[in-house]
Amino acid sequence: MNRAERRRRAKQARGVLKAAGGLPEADMQRAVALHRSGALKEAVALYRMLLPDRPEDGELVHLLGLALGQLGQSEAAAETLAQATQVDPEKAQYWANLGKALQDAGRLEQAADALRRAVALDGTLAKAHLTLGSVLFGQRRFEEAGEVYRNLLAVAPQNGDSHYNLGWIAQHQEKFEEAAAHYERLLRLDPDHVRGLTNLGVVLMSLERPDDSAALLQRAVRLDPSFVLASYNLGLAQAQRGELAASLAAYDLAIERDPDYPSAHWNRALALLMLGRFAEGWDEHEWRWRSEEFRSVARHFELPTWDGTPLDGRRLLVWAEQGLGDHIMFASLLSDAGLGGGAVTVESDPRLIPLLARSVPAMTYVAPESAAASEAAFDLQIAAGSLPRLFRRDEADFPRRRGFLKPDAERVADIGARCLLRARGRLLIGLSWRSGSSKSGTRRTIALDDLLAVLRHEGCCFVNLQYGEVAAEIDSLAAEHGVEILREPSVDPTEDIDGLAALSAGLDLVITVGNTTAHVSGAVGTPTWVMLPSTPSWRWMAEREDSPWYPALRLFRQEAAGDWAPVIERVRDALDAFVASRGS
Repeated sequence: MNRAERRRRAKQARGVLKAAGGLPEADMQRAVALHRSGALKEAVALYRMLLPDRPEDGELVHLLGLALGQLGQSEAAAETLAQATQVDPEKAQYWANLGKALQDAGRLEQAADALRRAVALDGTLAKAHLTLGSVLFGQRRFEEAGEVYRNLLAVAPQNGDSHYNLGWIAQHQEKFEEAAAHYERLLRLDPDHVRGLTNLGVVLMSLERPDDSAALLQRAVRLDPSFVLASYNLGLAQAQRGELAASLAAYDLAIERDPDYPSAHWNRALALLMLGRFAEGWDEHEWRWRSEEFRSVARHFELPTWDGTPLDGRRLLVWAEQGLGDHIMFASLLSDAGLGGGAVTVESDPRLIPLLARSVPAMTYVAPESAAASEAAFDLQIAAGSLPRLFRRDEADFPRRRGFLKPDAERVADIGARCLLRARGRLLIGLSWRSGSSKSGTRRTIALDDLLAVLRHEGCCFVNLQYGEVAAEIDSLAAEHGVEILREPSVDPTEDIDGLAALSAGLDLVITVGNTTAHVSGAVGTPTWVMLPSTPSWRWMAEREDSPWYPALRLFRQEAAGDWAPVIERVRDALDAFVASRGS
């Protein structure tokens, strides 16, 4: 109800009741009518006028508290509703509304106590259960909140809100199967529950069911086109399906409804970049700093952002963002001509500094946010991930150099000699099979046993490039299948990235998933085959077998989510041809 309508209804209520004169009961009726019509300030004034003559009228005090709460005066509402519970401590509704006012005032422990009292007085009072669950959820007391909702379902099995909230708790805890079950029960009770449809769609994406997810989210968008979260998540589901044009359309709808929706812009950028629409994509890419994914790591400088014009002696800080693979990928821009003519300091993961200093020696390299990177030492700044916006606006802007990082030549020779000795005439093939990413690592990981068709190739000697604790996996492979993967003791693939680069550079070929190893071997120019899930990271783009970032790469993509068998078969066939070509 808008303001004009509230005024009209308040005026109407006053007119209807005017004839009642000044009798207390008529005044009470008048106050209630004003309250119901939305004329809250007038209702509060009249309630307060009546209160001195009716101090023991619990309902009057209760109504005053409700009206104050509706006006946003949470503390005053809580104080007044507490008085109502003192007047009539057996009224469950009073305790329930006191709990809500205390929650609104941020007094969560007191809110929980009041709501527990309401539930104890009336176990069927749905509002009290739901508000108590909300309070406990806000305190991250998920198990207790879930118990409250389950208690409500025991007395009200058709309460859809309980299923919705239990689904949300399970979703928050990443118990996606459990979450899906609750949302499905909610939708059997209320098939048009837009938020339920949306949340179930999100959960099904996590369960790698993008087709089902997209269908639910399309329904949610049809039911309520103004619900931005539905169209945004539809974009994510369509992207997961590989339908990038449909994904863009959904993001566009979300942005049309909410032009300042950072995550929609950010994911729209990723879709554009996957399609090779670099100029548009990099412009949208700047929204990342306002998105939830990046907000916690955003840096705030007083310095101007560099626009790519010649530095002319000015001092520039290129600051680090994102993960190790991103550091390597964006390092491909450091040698661009636009970075000349000034003093450039580059923040980098310390593990990369030896490689970068050797590859682009004209710059200074420091660890992220070190004292050497204080603002006072610079005239300009730019995030590393913003460099492509200046220098990679078209595919023609990507240089066709085979590699851009220079490993330590002495280590390459030393490590290579040891590996060649152990290879006994076979080709040296580097191997990496899993990602350490907590967000998408599962989709980018292949069980080592599943690679046996490749690993049993008689013309190849495989060398470990996998970071992390892998000794047990490698030993088990040898014991159970008689397949050996060499380990170079002088290189720790997790911490010694310079050593990993030297090891990669001395190999004939690298076979890996889309992890840091792919970036390292691609950056030093070693022929590298990357096995990708059906919906890979944006950097690998869509429907192509090469990478403009790393010309040494060849991409092998899943056709169906989770099905690595055809990928491994294609890699095995390609390896046959590769070995044959080296032997001719």
